[in-house]
Amino acid sequence: MPKDIPSQTDKRLDVLETKMDSLVTKTEFRGLETKVDNLETKVDNLGIRVGGLETKVDNLETKVDNMVTRDEFNTTMDEVLTIVRRLDQERVFTIEWVRRIEADVERVKHHLHLV
Repeated sequence: MPKDIPSQTDKRLDVLETKMDSLVTKTEFRGLETKVDNLETKVDNLGIRVGGLETKVDNLETKVDNMVTRDEFNTTMDEVLTIVRRLDQERVFTIEWVRRIEADVERVKHHLHLV
């Protein structure tokens, strides 16, 4: 038996070991590539969802911009209340004025002997 047979066997074993390491590495990378692809898909889906949410936020901002603030509402209500108070005071004075005129008309009727 020649002495170089064990060395040839060792060389073959080394080559086989290198090939196996290469196969294991390739298999691991294939699994990682699949995981990376899945993650990329999920990130793309998240991007689509975020885009939809941005649209909804923009719509809400538009609605909020068009809404009347509490201060504006309170100011408007104060103005309306002021007008209503003024009208109520005018109503009271108008009623009293009408009563005075009616009383004057009655006096004139008595003075002219129309009653």
